[in-house]
Amino acid sequence: MPSLLSKTDGPAYHIINGAAQKPLLLVCDHASNRVPSRLGDLGVSAEEFQRHIAWDLGAARVTTLMAERLNCTAILSAFSRLVIDVNRPFENEDLIALHSFGTDIPGNRNLSHEDRQARIQEIFVPYHEAIASKIQELRDIHPFTKLALIHSFGPYAMPNTPLRPWEIGIVWNRDAETAHRLMTYLRAKTNYRIGDNEPYSMKKCRGYTMETHAEDQGPCTLIEIRNDLIRDETGCAQIADLLAGFFEDEGEG
Repeated sequence: MPSLLSKTDGPAYHIINGAAQKPLLLVCDHASNRVPSRLGDLGVSAEEFQRHIAWDLGAARVTTLMAERLNCTAILSAFSRLVIDVNRPFENEDLIALHSFGTDIPGNRNLSHEDRQARIQEIFVPYHEAIASKIQELRDIHPFTKLALIHSFGPYAMPNTPLRPWEIGIVWNRDAETAHRLMTYLRAKTNYRIGDNEPYSMKKCRGYTMETHAEDQGPCTLIEIRNDLIRDETGCAQIADLLAGFFEDEGEG
C-alpha cells in the first residue's frame, strides 16, 4: 500500500500535556485544515479551506487554552476533514466526502482501494488509537475520567438562511447527566444562548469519536461553539475560560 504521509507532514495528531494525569481528556476532531503534501490541495481553493467544510474554526485554539489552564491532556487531529473525517463511521459517505455544502472535492473522486486505505490507516486509525490509549491510561487511575469533545459550528446552516440562535450547543446521547450539569452551569454563568442537542443532535446523528471512546464507558460531552465567537484570540480565551471553569468546578481542573 502506498504511503500517504511524508516526514514533513508529521503525525496524524498532536498531543498537549501528554504526561498529565488529570481525570479529563479533551479531544478536537476537526482541529486542522491541513492536507498531506502528496494530495496537493484536493482541487479545492484556498478560500474554501478557510470555511467550516475544511475544519472547525477556533476549536483547536479553545482546546489548547483549556488544556493549558486545566493542565490536562488534549489530543487534536492534524489534517482536514476534507482528507478524511475522523468523526465519521467507515460506512458513512462523508468519511471521505465527494462534496460538502455545495463545494466539490475533486481529489476525493475515484479513489483506489489502496488510496482510501492509506487515509484510514495513516490518519484515522492512529488518531483514534491515541485517544483510546490515553483514555484507558487515565481510567486506570481515575475510573470516572471524563471525555470532552470540542467542536465549532457555522453561524448559518446554509447561505441565505437565518442566523442560528444557539451560541454554545451541548451535544449528548446516553450521558444526559453530564450534559445537563454543563448546560445548567453555562446558563448560570453567562448570557450565551445554550442549545440542548442543537444545532446537531447525537440522538439523530452518529459521531464516531463519542460512540467509540465514551458512550456507556464513562462521562462524556460534546461541546459545539458557534465559530463567530471564536475567530480571534480574545474570543477563544473567553470561551476557553468559561468552559474550563465548569471542569474546575467538577474537580477535573
